[in-house]
Amino acid sequence: MTKIIVTEPEYVKASAIFEAGTAQGLACVPVAHEDAACAEAIREHGAQHAIVGAAPYRKHVYEALPTGGVLARFGVGCDGIDLGRATQRGLLCTNTPGVLDASVAEFTMGLVSAAARGLPALCVAAKAGEWPPGVGMELRGKRLAIIG
Repeated sequence: MTKIIVTEPEYVKASAIFEAGTAQGLACVPVAHEDAACAEAIREHGAQHAIVGAAPYRKHVYEALPTGGVLARFGVGCDGIDLGRATQRGLLCTNTPGVLDASVAEFTMGLVSAAARGLPALCVAAKAGEWPPGVGMELRGKRLAIIG
């Protein structure tokens, strides 16, 4: 069985996906998200692959993964991964596009609601000790197109 180290916050976000990997011969092991803790778990489990979050990984993980190992950033982008160091160590780097689609959609709807109700201006006023009457726009019956 192939073992993959997954930082705990990311494991929790997508536990159903990681647990489903067992049927394909993958054992995803949740570990603390700190660089040194991930490296220790990689060595302990003999893992060749790791999925990490946005925390910065600067040294230990690169030394622990074998040449040809995979270092994946959970979500999009490569925030926190030192691509130069990974390249020097012969590691393949990627991300996991699509895993945060629902979160992004939910956040977008929250921003749309906040904008329709004028929430940013009301927050600024409340911080200044003011409580102006707020008249927002109701979203019921409106059409919204999101392009991008």
